[in-house]
Amino acid sequence: MNTLKRFFQNIKIKQLLVTLLAGVLLLTSTACGSGRMQAATPSSSGSPNDTGRPQPGQSIYPTSDVQKEQDTTASDRKAKGLIEEAKKRNQKDQTPDELVDELTPDKSVPEQAKDLSQSAKEAAQNATKNTKKAAKNAAENTKEGLKNLKENTQNMVDQATDAIN
Repeated sequence: MNTLKRFFQNIKIKQLLVTLLAGVLLLTSTACGSGRMQAATPSSSGSPNDTGRPQPGQSIYPTSDVQKEQDTTASDRKAKGLIEEAKKRNQKDQTPDELVDELTPDKSVPEQAKDLSQSAKEAAQNATKNTKKAAKNAAENTKEGLKNLKENTQNMVDQATDAIN
């Protein structure tokens, strides 16, 4: 309570009035300003970036590689072929061996199993290394935290004794 009394005693009326006047002036000039906000008007270039929206018949990607003059029939054919191939795969029933052969036709099933077991071993080794590293980091962080706690406690004791004296 004494702190508040001292604070208000130190503030001069002039400072308070200047601050209040500046705030009121800021609010009224912002709210009642005569400045007009004007929307952007599209230029004659016709770029979709001028208005934020493409015009009818205009590409939504103004910097794309596809222009009106370019022939896209080859890529359209390729896309249709890929879609048809995906539909066929979804419709036919396959055994697990056929699926494996389709994914990696250059390797036999035993080779793929060997590769899988090697990957599993590597994953287990990495998990072990990561766990050991995490435990080491946790121990180091705990030691550092306890050291900081000890220092902070000592600082509090010192400050308390200084305040008492």
